[in-house]
Amino acid sequence: CVGAPGITEAQAQKLDNKVATTSYSWERQPFASYDLTNNNSEIKRLTQRIAEVTRNREVGFAGWEFDGGQAEANTDADRLQLFFDAKPSESQRAALKANGFHWAPSEGAWQRQLNSNAIYAAGRLDFLKPTDGRTVREHVNDIGELVKPGFITQNFPATLEKNGMRRIRFHDLRHSCASLLYANGVSLKEIQEWLGHSDIGTTSNIYTHLDFNSKIASANAIIGVYPTAN
Repeated sequence: CVGAPGITEAQAQKLDNKVATTSYSWERQPFASYDLTNNNSEIKRLTQRIAEVTRNREVGFAGWEFDGGQAEANTDADRLQLFFDAKPSESQRAALKANGFHWAPSEGAWQRQLNSNAIYAAGRLDFLKPTDGRTVREHVNDIGELVKPGFITQNFPATLEKNGMRRIRFHDLRHSCASLLYANGVSLKEIQEWLGHSDIGTTSNIYTHLDFNSKIASANAIIGVYPTAN
């Protein structure tokens, strides 16, 4: 026992002497058998978890766009994250909870641990169906492995920092895209199709933030009605 962590050299020597001289079999080791069994179980669990995390990073998981949001495989946080453009309905929230997803306010996303079970759980929910027509499980490479999330998503925060830009989520670019399209005269119908929304109300209510020029135009219109107003 000499050199064992957590005990002094004198205590270790005393344990060694007791193990060597006792006639009782259960005292022929410094620790109880159940302590060793519990430690071995914990070591096995951690080893399996490390192997799973390593496999997730090597194989990779792919995110996808769905109607009204985006699924993102966050390998750094080891979470499959679901970002919704609007608050999910009560039935959708219930379905998410039933499939192991939990709301994370700090992330602004519904999420669960990133593994194959998370992908399969998402595939069972119709409202998370990818907008490209494929199923969640069809987002795989030629040898049947889940595709890596991609360089852009993983390096987006570093790109913002490098260029002195405010930190936002990659998903937030959808808002900017729709607002810029609308400000440059693109119709709501075209923006709806571009973003993959099934309901044009989602497009008009959430994404089309008024730009500064449109506010000036509104103010000028009011002034035109009341030209003498100060």
